This record gives sequence, structure tokens and C-alpha cells, in this order.
Amino acid sequence: MSKKGKLPAGIDLGTTMSSLAILGEDGNPKIIANREGEYTTPSAVLWLKNEIVVGTQALQSAALYPDFLATRFKPRMGSGKAIFAGEDGKSRTAVELSDCVLKKLREDCSERLGEEIKDAVITVPAYFNEAGRRATVEAGKRAGLNVIGVLNEPTAAAIAYAMDKQKDQAMLTYDLGGGTFDVTVLSVQSGRIQTLATDGNADLGGSDFDDEIAKHVLERFKKQHSKRPDPRKKPAFYLDLRTRSELAKKSLSTTRKTVVSVGVDGKQVVVELTRDGFEKMIAKYIDETMKKSEATVKAAGMEWPDLNNIILVGGSTRIPRIVERLEKMSGKKPKSDVEPDLAVAKGAAIDAAMRIAEKGGRIIVAGKELPAPPVKKTDVIAHPLGCLAVDSISGIEGNKVIIPANTPLPADRYDRFALNQDNQTTARIVVVQGKENAVPQDCHVVGEVTLDGLPVKLPRETRIAVRYRYDADGIVHVNAKDDVSGKEANIDLDYKDGLNNANAN
Repeated sequence: MSKKGKLPAGIDLGTTMSSLAILGEDGNPKIIANREGEYTTPSAVLWLKNEIVVGTQALQSAALYPDFLATRFKPRMGSGKAIFAGEDGKSRTAVELSDCVLKKLREDCSERLGEEIKDAVITVPAYFNEAGRRATVEAGKRAGLNVIGVLNEPTAAAIAYAMDKQKDQAMLTYDLGGGTFDVTVLSVQSGRIQTLATDGNADLGGSDFDDEIAKHVLERFKKQHSKRPDPRKKPAFYLDLRTRSELAKKSLSTTRKTVVSVGVDGKQVVVELTRDGFEKMIAKYIDETMKKSEATVKAAGMEWPDLNNIILVGGSTRIPRIVERLEKMSGKKPKSDVEPDLAVAKGAAIDAAMRIAEKGGRIIVAGKELPAPPVKKTDVIAHPLGCLAVDSISGIEGNKVIIPANTPLPADRYDRFALNQDNQTTARIVVVQGKENAVPQDCHVVGEVTLDGLPVKLPRETRIAVRYRYDADGIVHVNAKDDVSGKEANIDLDYKDGLNNANAN
């Protein structure tokens, strides 16, 4: 590969499965198989004292070491909390676990291609907050990647679909994966993809469906044997139950009934599951996704007849009831012709090439320079972005939204806020994501900037101008300024570099 060229990758870092794609010699995205020959890698980490095992091998070996297997950690990205301890007893965060998955994807791909993969776009749920996005980039850095951007998963799927179909349209992307749900309405016009509205739940997905089956089986076990096994004493049993529950879920997408059989300490239970019974178990989850889909169409200023297509993304969209509900609600048959499990990584690979080309870089594949992909994109902000302020009438502190949800990116907005008291020489701006007037405990704090050295004897009604610039990559730039003295403070809330300190001047 030419030293002046780059081979960018797109990575779908999923809750249950992950994948990596690059552009092929023909300019179309292709998934690169891992060392095991699989196009998707389980997002599973078995952390032993002297070895870290990732992917299918981790799942296969987990029966011997069930306490040291980590799965479903993606929804915890950005929490900063230790969520798992390996055999060595050390606590680890979702970032450290995701690092292991990303490292395997990078190393396996580099080995297959005979070229080092460095530059990458990593996808995230559209409804991830800033902390989740920053954590994703941090995991990529730890894995040896140069993360040139993060991309919303529904947008990535739309890019893959638009490049494949090459026609103007309005579409809804319904993305239900292993642990997250996103719904997005997009417009494709002359190769430009514009996100019009998005919604979702970063803690809802196919894993919840597995859990419902497991709960049902445990209830039958208790009824038959008087009590359930203690999960602390029988971790291998619960790992087996989770695995069999997931297999039952997948089976019920193609058959009308299946059986889950599990046992421990000579006690066994055999439970027959029907598709109808399973669909009743997960009805509340499906209902939520349908309500959010309807709300997103309205937020985009559209009605169902205005949409040309409904695109299915994520393995859980294979559940027949979901397809039936979407078709009944929209009057359109949903499409899954851009591989639900692989579309996100493919779209991310296209986006990675776009970013390289936009900055004047060369895209080199197998020694051949490729032209920039013929698509462009515009995203929207998923969460309202504001700052904490005290209401002058009620005296209650809450979120004053400055950039509303579904505002196209990049966005530039400002507002003015009064000082809380006379002679105040410092103003603190706490940047939060949350609904209008939401109390602090219901908001997610993104960061803060402090404006120091204000002139003495300022009256309490003195206004501080607060400006938010939210760029196309989701990086937030905050400026606070006192128009009386000219004092100014800035902060860049950049998920690529973590939370910087405010620089006052």
C-alpha cells in the first residue's frame, strides 16, 4: 500500500455481534472475515489470568469459566463504571472490554489483507449520548485504531442501502440489534443522505427477548422442582440457559414451535415454546419500538405514505411479528435486502472513505486508488442539548434546551442567561442532555465551563451569552461571554479526545 494512501475501515461494534468492512477494488463495501472465517464476531470476552479470548472461542470456552465471560457490555459504554472482573480479580469497564473486541477485528482483518488497518469509523446507536460516543472512540484508540469518526448506525445502514440502490427516496430505518434500538427517517436526494428525525432506546434489544424466554423457563423449573438454582452458585447453568434461550428465539423466527431443555444437579426441565407465546412475552418491547417509529415519522414532518421504503437493520428484525407490525402500521412491506447483520459495517466503510477523501486523502485498495464514494450525509442531534438554569419564577433548576432534538448537524445556537445574584464574579455553565425543564437528576451532564473574573458589582440581571456549536461529528463547542467586560470562556466537548478543561480568557 502506498504510504500516501489509506485503507479505511468501517466497524459495527455491536452488543452481541461485531463486524468490519472495507471498500473492495470495485469501490463497493465488503465484510472481512475474522480468523475463524466468520463475517460476524461475537462481542464476548473471556478474561482469564494468562489469556484473553474473544469471539466464538470465548463463548465455546465459557462453560469452563462462566464467571469470567463478559457479554452485553455495549449499553454500558460511557458509564465509566467497572462492570466486570476477570479471573485476575481486576475490575474492568465497558471501554476495556470493547477494546478487546475491536483489537480482534483490527488484527484479524490486517492479517487477512496483509495490510495494517488503522483508520476507522466506528458506529454507535443514534440514541447514544456524548459519554457513550466518547467511550467508543476511547475503546478504538486503545485497540490501536485512529478513529476518524463515529457514525449513527441507522445512517450507516442508509448509506449502504443508498449506494446499493442508487435512487432518490425517503426511508425509515428500523434498527433492532442485540442490545439497542434506533429508528430514523432519512431522505436520499442525488446521493445526499439527510437524517430528518431519530429516536430510540439504547437499552432495548434482542437480549431482552432472550431474557424473557429465560425467565419463562426458570418459572417452569421452579414449578417443577420447587425452587430456582442460585445464579451465584450455578453460573454455568445460567450461561447455558441464556445460550439456549437465544437459540430458541432464532429458531422461532423460522418455525412455529421449539423446545428449551436445561438441567442442573440431576434436575431437568423441558419447555415447549410457540411463536405466539414468545410474541406475547416480548409484546411490550415491540410496542415501544412501534410507538417510537410513529413518533419519529411525525417528528420528520411526514406521514407513512410519504415514505418510499422501510429498511430493516439488526438481527432481531428477523422476528416475523416485527415485520408484520411494521407492515400493518405503515402500509409498506419492510425490506431487508441489504443484509440486516452487515449493512451497518458496510455503510461505515463507505463513510470512512468519504471522510478520507473530504480531507484530501487518497483511498488505496490493493495498490489501486479509488474515487470518493458518490454519497454525502447530514445527521441530526438525537438528544436535546442545553444547560442547567434556575427558573426566575419558580426558582427550580432545570434544563434550558439550546439545541432541540432532531436539529440538523452542524448546528449553531445561542441563548442568554441572567446571573443568579448581585456581585457574582463567577458563572458556571453546566452542559446537559435532557428534555426541556428536566431536573438535574434526569439529565446527562456532558461537561461544564466556568467563566471567572467577572467585574465586581454586576447586578443579578446581567446576561451571559452562551453559544453552542455542534459539529457534524457530534463534537460540542461551548462559548460563554459577558458582554459587559468581554470576559470569555470556551470548552470543546470532544468525544475523540475526552473532556477538555475550559480555557478562560
